[in-house]
Amino acid sequence: MKTAMLKTALIDLANKELREHPCYLEGMQIEDARMDKHLLVMSSNAVLMPGVDLNALNDFTIAFCNKYTLIG
Repeated sequence: MKTAMLKTALIDLANKELREHPCYLEGMQIEDARMDKHLLVMSSNAVLMPGVDLNALNDFTIAFCNKYTLIG
């Protein structure tokens, strides 16, 4: 079962967990989150950063979205 969180708390937690993930590069940040039907969609500046490991970032995103959902 997923943990439901308000938007600000979810973004704060996502950024905390992102900073602890091996794919993290200085300056990476989750900037927004929204629900698209039943899927959690997060926006980040990371995909535009040079040197980012997109596969590792995708793995982080999938794991996070499997644990949390947005309410409110």
